[in-house]
Amino acid sequence: SQGSSADAKKVADKLIADHTAMGKKVMAAAGSGATAPTPATDTPADLQGKTGKDFDKAWVDMMVSDHEKAIAMFENAEKNASTDQAKALASAALPTLRDHLKAVQDLQTKMGAM
Repeated sequence: SQGSSADAKKVADKLIADHTAMGKKVMAAAGSGATAPTPATDTPADLQGKTGKDFDKAWVDMMVSDHEKAIAMFENAEKNASTDQAKALASAALPTLRDHLKAVQDLQTKMGAM
């Protein structure tokens, strides 16, 4: 990890755990013929070459943006998905995504004050 903030690492660990759990639910709902997407292993361009507080700030900014986009997609899926199961899965994921967004926004505010 290139970050330096203990708070950022704590939030990151929670996001990883929750996203892993959601991935398992999605795969279970998709059925036995589905294959899981391969997680990205490359460092996103916004984070490349950054370390310490610069890395933490860039990561938090990226997480806020990513979670805002994810919430919009899941809200759309909750209403417009093609199956009731997909709608229910999207609906069930939204509270966690909103919690994640609040956590990274709080971290973003805290880091802005550092």
